[in-house]
Amino acid sequence: MNTIKSAFNKINDYIINLLLRRNKFRDINKITTHLTIQEKYLLYKLSSKTTGIFVEIGSYIGASSCFISEGILTSKKQSKLYCIDTWENQAMTEGLKETYNQFISNTKQYKNIIIPIKDFSYNAIKYFIENNIKIDFLFIDGDHSYEGVKKDWDLYSPLLKPNSIVLFHDIGWAKGVERVINEEVKRNLKKHGSLPNLFWGWIKKVKIN
Repeated sequence: MNTIKSAFNKINDYIINLLLRRNKFRDINKITTHLTIQEKYLLYKLSSKTTGIFVEIGSYIGASSCFISEGILTSKKQSKLYCIDTWENQAMTEGLKETYNQFISNTKQYKNIIIPIKDFSYNAIKYFIENNIKIDFLFIDGDHSYEGVKKDWDLYSPLLKPNSIVLFHDIGWAKGVERVINEEVKRNLKKHGSLPNLFWGWIKKVKIN
C-alpha cells in the first residue's frame, strides 16, 4: 500500500512540476522558499477560488505571496493581499537580516494586489480593527512557537468571515502550530485538509470559540 501511495505522490509531483513550468509560474517558482511544489500549487488553487481580503502573516521574501496573488489574478476578482512581516528574519534559521527590498523586488508584478505591512502581527491587528476589515483568507506562517501561533489565532480569528479559509504552515515539525490547530482551530471548522507540512480548513461560524 505504501509503495502505491509513494508512486502516486511521485506522479502527482511530476504533474504539478509541469504546471509550475507554465509562463505565469516560471519566475515565481524560482524564489527561495521552504514551500514544497504541492504547497505552492495548493496556495494558488485555494486563492483562485476565494474572493475578498487575504492576510498572510509571515511573508519572508514573497514566494507564498506570489502564488496567492497569482490565484487572485486567476479569479479575476477585486481582492487584496495584506502581507504582514517585519522583514528582519526573526523567525528564520539563517539569522537576522533585512529582506524587505528582496520581497518588494520578488512581488513587484503583483503590486496592485499586495499591501505590505512592515510590523509584528500583534501590532498590525490594530489596522484591521480600526478600519473594520474582515478576512476571507488567513495564512499563518509567522512565529512558530505555541505562544506566537496562539496569539496570531486569538487576534485574527475574530475577523474571519463565515466560510473563510484559514491555513497554517509547518505543521510537520512545529509542535506549537500543531497544538493550536488541535486545541483551538479544528472545532471552528466545517471541513479541513492537510499536506505533510500544511493545514487548511473552512470556518463554520462567525463567533470563534
